[in-house]
Amino acid sequence: LAFAAQAWSHPSKLGLESPLLPMFVRLRDIVGASGASASERLAAAIGRLPAFSMEGAGLSAQFLLAWPETMEAAPVLLLDALDEVPDQHRLEVMQWLGTVREQVPRLRLVVSTRSLDLLRGSCFEAAPRVRLQAPTHELAVRIAAAYLAQGPSDLVEKLETAGLTDITSTPLATALAATVYAERGVLPPHRP
Repeated sequence: LAFAAQAWSHPSKLGLESPLLPMFVRLRDIVGASGASASERLAAAIGRLPAFSMEGAGLSAQFLLAWPETMEAAPVLLLDALDEVPDQHRLEVMQWLGTVREQVPRLRLVVSTRSLDLLRGSCFEAAPRVRLQAPTHELAVRIAAAYLAQGPSDLVEKLETAGLTDITSTPLATALAATVYAERGVLPPHRP
């Protein structure tokens, strides 16, 4: 989501020459989305996001195609969590992504997954890849400091001592751990 905000409001921070119009889609929502065209199915999947789940607040496929033209910005689909798509539906979703790529060549696609192996044999196999690294100890402390008035380094050290380094493996998990620690004064439980 941070990428989305920067792509629109501060594209130069990402090395972009002009703004991109980001659209976030959870790939698992593509599985149950219906529509005759790729854009109709995409509109249905975006409509499943909490921000659009209010009655009567759906998106039309025409809106999704017209919006980038109106905003004079190239669209970018942020397709989240390929690894969370059930195995029996993953091929279908990958084929759908290939169709989207063919039907809307101007559309940029960013696919997130915990396993790059899932991209083998797909239209994304040769695409550029970025592997996110876990925050360093120092960065984890800085993230925790944004949520804790006192003792952010103590929290990170306690997590590391307790063998809960998976909690500090992402900025989001670190922020959530700091929030829980600030409210309850105890370490978050380990999630297997």
